[in-house]
Amino acid sequence: MNPDPLAELRDIHLPAAVPWWPPAIGWWLLLLLVVLLVVAVVWWKHRRRTLRNNQAIYSRMEIINAAMLELSVQEEAIHAGTNTVTIAAELSCILRRTALKISADQSDTQVAGIIGEAWLQWLDQQWHRNAFCKGVGRQMIQLPYLSESEVEIEAISRVCRGWLEAQR
Repeated sequence: MNPDPLAELRDIHLPAAVPWWPPAIGWWLLLLLVVLLVVAVVWWKHRRRTLRNNQAIYSRMEIINAAMLELSVQEEAIHAGTNTVTIAAELSCILRRTALKISADQSDTQVAGIIGEAWLQWLDQQWHRNAFCKGVGRQMIQLPYLSESEVEIEAISRVCRGWLEAQR
């Protein structure tokens, strides 16, 4: 017989330490989530910048050609006998939209806030003429106060066409 039966027992056998590589499935899923999040943020910022600068997508000629097409539609409305005050207001809007799009890529960022005399002066400066300040284009800021018979719509249309052609 053995004098000490516990002497035959072995010591506690500990398992090996858990290795850090390869990571568990949860870490792989977290890595995938982070990568997808980074890609989504980069895509979102790129899309936002593209949408904000959408006027840069179109060339200057495309902008002018689109404005000339709108002007042609308004000239047809003149010959159809549409209200001249309404047409003149639309001509002013066409020039304003065109000026905003053209000046968006230049250093002139104050176009949107220009009104009245300053707007006519800005149009004349871009054209190097005075058809707006001292010519028939002056009616564009007087439209709300003019009767339909006082508006020289065909002359205003010619001035607007000349301004657009000068911007090419």
